[in-house]
Amino acid sequence: MKGFLKKLGLFALVFILLNMLLGALLTRVYQWYPETKHDWIFSKKDMHYDYAFLGSSRTLFMADINTIDQHTGLQGINLGVDGSGMADNFLTLYLFLRKNQVDAVFFQVDPLSLSSDSSFSDPFKEQSFIPYLNDCEVYTTSKALVKTRWFWRVFPWSRFVEFNSVYEIPNLLLRMAIHHRNFETQKGYIPLTGIMHAEPDYPVKVKQCTRQDQEFLEKIGLLCHQYRVPLIVYTAPFFNYEKYFRCPEFSPYIQSIAAKYAASYYDFSGAGRYNQLSFFEDYTHMNQEGTAAFSGTELAGLVQEYCVGSSPARPAGVPGRAEALGQ
Repeated sequence: MKGFLKKLGLFALVFILLNMLLGALLTRVYQWYPETKHDWIFSKKDMHYDYAFLGSSRTLFMADINTIDQHTGLQGINLGVDGSGMADNFLTLYLFLRKNQVDAVFFQVDPLSLSSDSSFSDPFKEQSFIPYLNDCEVYTTSKALVKTRWFWRVFPWSRFVEFNSVYEIPNLLLRMAIHHRNFETQKGYIPLTGIMHAEPDYPVKVKQCTRQDQEFLEKIGLLCHQYRVPLIVYTAPFFNYEKYFRCPEFSPYIQSIAAKYAASYYDFSGAGRYNQLSFFEDYTHMNQEGTAAFSGTELAGLVQEYCVGSSPARPAGVPGRAEALGQ
């Protein structure tokens, strides 16, 4: 009996050690070798940026950091992730601020991002946060939103097995050798090259803001307050916002949140100067040309104002923010 118990104890010890080793190895590999936008953001460590842009695809595709840097002489980063809801944005900013410093956060918020469950196909990308489940905030948030299994924390390797289709454990060495996307050159921004040639009927109607998205928006405000980082909220241009995307409850709500967390809010949603087909790839996303114009004037102006303290000089004939908004 003693011999059996001894062997059982030895087996348990070896199992625990292998579990810890394999879990640590997989976690480190997926943190060190970025493939997705989340991976790239979370691989940043001990960096200091003058500013960061946060949000969904309307940040990812519509905040040209190189253009803003050229206009301001500052250094920024684009933290936008395609189809990310408020909870996703919260954890993205949380993990980023844990290891990096930023002087100001510019957050793109609109009626779609406040109704993320109906607007996006995958508003919370739980697989992106799997390597960070040992963090209490990540685990608590993930557990509240999706079916997060308790044993993922006890047996770290099991998380990667669960999401093998995403993490591709059999191709581990290939992942270490090849990075499928290089976000460094554009500092997190991805340009769109399509052009709208006509205005078909838009089939999707904006739903009401959800309580969950509202709660996580407030958590983002609180997070910035805790880190003493100024939060500037803005809404980027839509094509024909008033016709397709206007949500009566959005404007008063977002202004109340901005006031609550001492944040500023700027509304570029219906800025007439940008409401032209040649500036958009689709109704919700500006293309590279439109983004360059928007980033070089409005976004560069905001960054200059909050990170330097004075508005940038504008080329002759280029409208300022108030003019773009028709004010």
